[in-house]
This record gives sequence, structure tokens and C-alpha cells, in this order.
Amino acid sequence: MNKKENDLLKLFSANLRRFRHKKKCTQIKVCIATDIDRSVYQKYESSNSPDIRLTNLYKLSEFFEKSLDDFIRPINDNKK
Repeated sequence: MNKKENDLLKLFSANLRRFRHKKKCTQIKVCIATDIDRSVYQKYESSNSPDIRLTNLYKLSEFFEKSLDDFIRPINDNKK
């Protein structure tokens, strides 16, 4: 993975965690609502999963009511 991909993955993970905290949800609640395996979700939040399924990204987008680009937008730009 190159530096740009690694930076995007870290940004995705940070935003995902921030969205979950803002919604006051546990990881388990997100996993149940989105039907994403907990171990997979934990990898997403910890930047340990370079391959994110498009279907899972869509489920997360729907659950958090965020556009797909919100997940990789720098935090300062993510005031929604």
C-alpha cells in the first residue's frame, strides 16, 4: 500500500469512529444494524483492513446518513 492509500485508510477509520461516537453507538450496535461482522468492523476502525467491501461501505453510509465521500473527507471539512 502506498502512502496516499494508507493516509486515506487512516482518514476513513478516524471518520468512521467519529461518526459512531457522534451517534452514541457501540460497535456491536453498528454491526447488528448493518449486518457487518464485528471483527470486520473492528478492522475498519483500526485501519487494519485495506479492502473495504463496497456493500459494507454502502451500509455504513446509510446507517450514519453520510455520503460516501464523507468517509474520506478530512475531519475539518466534515462538519455535517
